[in-house]
Amino acid sequence: IEKNPAVAALARKAVASAQLEQKIEVIEGDSMRVQLPERVDFVVSELIGSIAKQEGVQRIIDDASKRFLKNGSSTGAGSCPQMIPARVQTYIAPVSYAYHPLLKVKPENLRPVRLDSESKEISFLSEPALLEDFDYCSPSGSGGEENKQFVFKLPAQATSSATMFSGFAMWCRVIMDDVDIIEVRGTRSHWTYVVALMDTKPTSVKVPSEIRLTSRIQPFADPVQYTFEADVTPA
Repeated sequence: IEKNPAVAALARKAVASAQLEQKIEVIEGDSMRVQLPERVDFVVSELIGSIAKQEGVQRIIDDASKRFLKNGSSTGAGSCPQMIPARVQTYIAPVSYAYHPLLKVKPENLRPVRLDSESKEISFLSEPALLEDFDYCSPSGSGGEENKQFVFKLPAQATSSATMFSGFAMWCRVIMDDVDIIEVRGTRSHWTYVVALMDTKPTSVKVPSEIRLTSRIQPFADPVQYTFEADVTPA
């Protein structure tokens, strides 16, 4: 199923070129609106943004598991052979962005920065935390609006009593099944870091100290909404 007409046309061309028209059918349309000619044995999807749920995966997979699968999605522990991938997670950590001091942007125009997953332009200030954990096997079980609180501990530095805090980097981790896991952080990937800058300029933060984060995720909004509020100790 492909929503973009141009991409659907390319898919049909590829199927024809491989002489697989009798085995593969390209259905053009929104997966939440189209009807399949029959229920299927499993669902393979790529609805993962650099932040796990940003492309609306929860509501789409919830719908697909109810309308497309022969027996509905599994709710048991372990892998779910009817869904590929089985799980996707988002990790988050406070960072310092090297080019943040050079940005010239008004507060109302501040937008997240996307950086290559092997980028050396960000420095991690703390160990990461799990922000999202979406289970394809039980999409309804992932719930609705999520509100979480995190405490990131910034360690002391040998050369300074302060560090520069820019915002929070996020990246995904894809669990295909019980064996194969795709790690994005620090590896070559088409998925990127998404850096949510918390202000137009970085903040000098005392170390050692803590950064407290309150997050709010609305997975059924269109587009999916992420809201962050941070409490830091200025140097």
